Amino acid sequence: MREACYEQEGNVLAVRLEVGEMLDMRVLALLQSGLPGAAKCRMEMRGEFRWLLFDTAGYRSILQYQQKGWNKAAFLKTAYGIAYHYREFAEKGIPSYMVSTNPAHILTNSEGTVELICIPLESQPGEGIGAVLKNMVFEFPFVQNEDDSYISVMIRELFNLPRITPEDCLRCLQKLDPSACRQEIYQSAPKERTVLVADVAVIAQEKEEAHRKAEEEERRKAEEEARRKAEEEERRKAEEEERRKAEEEAHRKAEEEERRKAEEEERRKAEEEARRKAEEEAHRKAEEEERRKAEEEAHRKEEAVYYLRRNKTGEMYRLDQDICRIGKRENADFDLSDNPSVSRRHAVLVRRNGKWYLRDSGSLNRTFVNGKRLEFETDVEIHPGDRLRFADEQVMFIEQ
Repeated sequence: MREACYEQEGNVLAVRLEVGEMLDMRVLALLQSGLPGAAKCRMEMRGEFRWLLFDTAGYRSILQYQQKGWNKAAFLKTAYGIAYHYREFAEKGIPSYMVSTNPAHILTNSEGTVELICIPLESQPGEGIGAVLKNMVFEFPFVQNEDDSYISVMIRELFNLPRITPEDCLRCLQKLDPSACRQEIYQSAPKERTVLVADVAVIAQEKEEAHRKAEEEERRKAEEEARRKAEEEERRKAEEEERRKAEEEAHRKAEEEERRKAEEEERRKAEEEARRKAEEEAHRKAEEEERRKAEEEAHRKEEAVYYLRRNKTGEMYRLDQDICRIGKRENADFDLSDNPSVSRRHAVLVRRNGKWYLRDSGSLNRTFVNGKRLEFETDVEIHPGDRLRFADEQVMFIEQ
């Protein structure tokens, strides 16, 4: 059955037809007039889609048994109703693929009467009654503490067939329990009644045969149980012997493993000690090398000569002291009195530990290093080649 778009609207199941799907108008007419065993159907347009509306009043789907489980009477009665209607539909020329196998579309009422949903499309993939029965057996639970041997019989006699027909199903159900399948509501003609009446002699013979088979089965099970216990005892002894040997082997391996781990731990500690000493030696050498380089760098910087060069005049000012004040006249070592934008106490250059730092002394037009403005009274390290700007005065910091 194709995956139809369906909606439950109260007592109506609505199925949407896709654009281009062709209906079998003869079957649709049968459903509209009220076909026994099939939910009555009518068609209506909703927007651009056609919808088939099935009347489900007084019925509910067999999905109810997914919660409470099948009992034998309900299962056989439902299965019989499904098979009976499949056969009746076939006699009226309705293909089995038109009957929905969706459990939500298999309906029963309080009396156990079955109704099916037929979707009268001319061509669609279908699975038939076999798919319905397998779904009922394998996808639904059964109540506990009830003889379910009838299910095994049904599986053996039906599910091994290449194709299950309604007649196969009816014959199997009659043999399982004729009384459960004697539903007067389906017997609309003498033909159906003769099919449903059970032969008393046949039933007695079948019961006797079933009793004999049950005794044989019980005897066979007892023999199998005795043989199983003997095999289990033999297997238990063999397992105990094997377990004893395994424990001895495990004990031996554990001792070996413990000795191996002790040796590995001793070796690991020796390696760690050697590695620690090597790392300490490497660290000491690295510190010595770093200290030597720092001393060389400090010595180099102490011997280096630094200048401030005004870009617009080319004037070079040698930094001989550790502090150089930038500003105007008596307030400045580096005098920029000819530039009105420069403050009297504009900035200060300070040398500490061989490094030069520039600090803005609260100037009006600010101080910049490589275009970045300095915060007031904050030391910023500068390096040879940095571009300094005091207000609009461009100055280069140079090392020679």
